[in-house]
Amino acid sequence: AANAATTTECGDTVCFSWDPGAVSIFGAPSVVGDNIIFDPTTFSASSTGQGLVFTNATVNIMVEAQAGYNLDTASLAEAGDYIMWEPLPGGPDPSAVSVGGQLRVRDAANTLLATDSIAASEPFDKYNPAFCMSPNNWTATAGIDLSGDDWDGVNSIVLKVENLLTAYSGSDSFLGPQLAFIEKKEVAVSIGTSVIPVPAAFWLFASGLLGIIAIARRKRA
Repeated sequence: AANAATTTECGDTVCFSWDPGAVSIFGAPSVVGDNIIFDPTTFSASSTGQGLVFTNATVNIMVEAQAGYNLDTASLAEAGDYIMWEPLPGGPDPSAVSVGGQLRVRDAANTLLATDSIAASEPFDKYNPAFCMSPNNWTATAGIDLSGDDWDGVNSIVLKVENLLTAYSGSDSFLGPQLAFIEKKEVAVSIGTSVIPVPAAFWLFASGLLGIIAIARRKRA
């Protein structure tokens, strides 16, 4: 709140805040419903015979529940594509790519921490013939449950998305370099909420009040 550069946008039941100058290669986000969606265009790792190439970035997001709602879950979904040239007989080690990182959530008081590792939905095992640039799609997910007793009453959290991409390819003096390429194209964080239940005492008070009003009306009649 003290950062004048902070941008805040509200969805259906929560509000998201972030520093536009610190979104790095995630790109500028948009808020749709209770989802904040990043559309990166330069988040990639590529190796043409250089061995291991590593790309990483982190973004911080403040999430606050609107009045009358509890925070229940925080989930991450990512998607992108990759290319690995098929290994040649007698050539360098097979190319490889990977996705990793963490979804991390802290309460605003910085006393609670919950994490989950980002995991690809399927193995990166599709190879292309050399010089074939048709990409293969990938997805990855992570999720955190905020409905436990420890998080009861917490309506403001700091959410951190730590993303890693790696690409590996070798090179041969005769066959030349192999290719490994991976790109992140979509990053979406979704917040699940529930309505804060009205205490039973309130309903008892309300029904009693309505009864008194009804009696008063009958007496006036």
